Amino acid sequence: MRIIDAQKHIEIFHGSAPTAIASCLRSLICASPGHELIAADFSSIESRMLAWLAGEAWKLKVYADYDAGIGPEFYLLLASQITGIPLDQLNKQSPERQSHGKVPDLALGFQGGVGAFQSMAKNYGVEIPDEDANGIKKGFRAQHPATEKFWELLNDAVIEAMQNPGAITRARLIQYRKVGSQLFCQLPSGRSICYPRAQLGRSIWVGKTTKSVVDGEIVNGSQQKTVNLEDLGFAKKQGWKPSGDPFDSLRYYGRNAETTKWGMRSGYGGLYAENVTQASARDALAGAMLRLEAAGYPIVLHVHDEPVSEVPIGFGSLEEYEQITAAGEPWLKGCPIVAKGWRGKRFRKD
Repeated sequence: MRIIDAQKHIEIFHGSAPTAIASCLRSLICASPGHELIAADFSSIESRMLAWLAGEAWKLKVYADYDAGIGPEFYLLLASQITGIPLDQLNKQSPERQSHGKVPDLALGFQGGVGAFQSMAKNYGVEIPDEDANGIKKGFRAQHPATEKFWELLNDAVIEAMQNPGAITRARLIQYRKVGSQLFCQLPSGRSICYPRAQLGRSIWVGKTTKSVVDGEIVNGSQQKTVNLEDLGFAKKQGWKPSGDPFDSLRYYGRNAETTKWGMRSGYGGLYAENVTQASARDALAGAMLRLEAAGYPIVLHVHDEPVSEVPIGFGSLEEYEQITAAGEPWLKGCPIVAKGWRGKRFRKD
């Protein structure tokens, strides 16, 4: 069979050929004879971790109640809050759960705007005009006052540390200190991450209108981002217009996620929130891996927030594996963590 014919057959039964092939890759990893794979991943770890770091108390309670079986799922509750639809009229099949619950929680917690929302929405098959996406953004922020404040606290702590080399500045559980040309950020675990070649610069918010086609109709929208003040002229040539006054911002050497190139980058509150949230989630995973190893579950791989072990058939139990994974570190006190897993011969995604 020719390759082009094989592709057509795959697409008839499974949709996109590359997606179908990619979904098969996990199952190529299998346990050795007489053994099984056992895994567990943290449920909504970034959402829970950000809420804990920011002190979003109501959100932490929602997760704790849901874990205990006495409260609603967070995505459904958030969708109800943003849309005004009564909670008892929503369920996991409701489209609002994705568009007004899951997508905004995944996309907007790190100060993302319409662009971030729409990028995440594509992954979940959500299609809405930019104007509606902006309304969802506003609704999300209105429901997360402590998270909004956390972005501000982090940015203020970074600027203060840059202005006072050697001094320790704080934003809740996070500490910053500039030593030489490096800005260090100490996480609740005690580990530090570093912003190399740190220096203070000036940035400014810019925006521009966008057009998108939804159901055959042209819909106007808008985008916003920050640019270095010295790059404002170039941004204007691309159609961006300045908004507000210039402000102090961190410059550091790093990798641009969009261009993949290394160079000087600008920081802001939402970026720092993303950094400390993902770094703390990593530390939670590292602690779980050490506990699992100590309990006789040797780690053979890990993917994002999921440790995977290979054990003899019949050894241990999935329940024990989940409990050890979710046990948490002493520094994580107050952060509701849950791990759900699976057990089998081949690697898979539940």
